[in-house]
Amino acid sequence: MWAIPGTMALLWSQYYTEIFLEPRPGADVAETVVHCLMAINLVAVGMFIYLSRANDFLFLLACVMVAIELPATFIIWDLASLSLSGFYF
Repeated sequence: MWAIPGTMALLWSQYYTEIFLEPRPGADVAETVVHCLMAINLVAVGMFIYLSRANDFLFLLACVMVAIELPATFIIWDLASLSLSGFYF
């Protein structure tokens, strides 16, 4: 579950821009990949919850894991999208 957010953070660390409104070369492709990885992550989380519902204990663990992983992924996605495009907060 943490491989997708880790890949997003890796792309963010390699292609972030240091100058406001001046993206680095290749940052547009990295930004598109980050958006695609976010969509894949949402599907993976849904599948993870769906497949773990057969066992009550595994379902509880899956819910706890998703409750931690999903906000962290949204933070990585939001900050990476801003930084890769050259917009900072």
